[in-house]
Amino acid sequence: MSDPDIVLGRHWFLDLSGCSHCPDTPESLEQIVCDAVLLSGATIVQTCFHAFSPIGLTGVVIIAESHVAIHTWPEHDAICIDFFSCSDRLDVQTTLDAFIRAFQPAITKQSVQERRVISR
Repeated sequence: MSDPDIVLGRHWFLDLSGCSHCPDTPESLEQIVCDAVLLSGATIVQTCFHAFSPIGLTGVVIIAESHVAIHTWPEHDAICIDFFSCSDRLDVQTTLDAFIRAFQPAITKQSVQERRVISR
C-alpha cells in the first residue's frame, strides 16, 4: 500500500519574460543550461537540445536526480524552465539564480510543487 505522505520529489517552475539574452543555437543554450545545472550539484546523465523552424529552442537535461527542461520563445523574449528532482541534496535555487543571470529577464515568476504518492 502506498503512503500519500511520501514526497517523491519537488518540481520547480521558472517563467522568464522580457529576456535580454535568448540563445539562438541549441549548442549555446545547452552550454548555459549544463553550466547552471552543475551548480546545483546534480549529475548530468544525458542531454538533448533542438532548434525549431523558424525560431525557438527546447532542451532536456537528464540528471541522475531527475531532469531539467527548457523552452524558449525568442519572438516573445520568453523562456520557461522546469527543474524536477527527487533529491533533497541539490541546491536548485543556485541553478535558478544562474538562469536569471544568464537570460536577464525583466519579469521572473518562480514556484515549486511537491510531487507526492497519490492515495486511492
